Amino acid sequence: MTETNKPPVALLSYGFRPFFLLAALWSAAAIAVWLWLMHTGSQLPSRFDAMTWHIHEMIFGFVMAAIAGFLLTAIANWTGRPPIQGLTLGVLVTAWIVGRFVCWYSAALPPALVLVGDLALPILLVILVLREVMLARNWRNMPMAAPVAVLGVADLLMHLASLGWNLPVRSAGTCLSQPSWSCSRPWQAALFRPSLATG
Repeated sequence: MTETNKPPVALLSYGFRPFFLLAALWSAAAIAVWLWLMHTGSQLPSRFDAMTWHIHEMIFGFVMAAIAGFLLTAIANWTGRPPIQGLTLGVLVTAWIVGRFVCWYSAALPPALVLVGDLALPILLVILVLREVMLARNWRNMPMAAPVAVLGVADLLMHLASLGWNLPVRSAGTCLSQPSWSCSRPWQAALFRPSLATG
């Protein structure tokens, strides 16, 4: 890469730099916020209760950032194409930050805005991965977009369940979004049936 082609901000030169940093910071921050909420009994201006918000942010905040950092860095090695950087990477980082904001204030925002804001990153990431793979004809790595798509669908299900949608499929995402883990007993019965039977 020549000097003139380098992005103006070093943080946006490779995907792992901003996203691994965000993943590390957010994992600590989300745990700290959750502990504070549980200790004080405070409520967030969110449609998620404290436990569900914590679960959502660990999966779709922390894990999604880590996956984004990995994919955006690795795909350049897989395809031989230039890494996604600069303005495009900045848009992805902004989408992640917007997702955290709309989830925090979801009770005060229109549902459509919350959905668009939180699902922007997985949608954009899937599009970029598929674009890079197809342009390089690197077909064997096409399935790498699937985990991001699955996470995006699970995220959508959690938001729909928080809005009271009666979903036909009792997914893990739906279960996690129920207030006070109301569906935890069926899962416990399925996972720990022997110990419950003997107790």
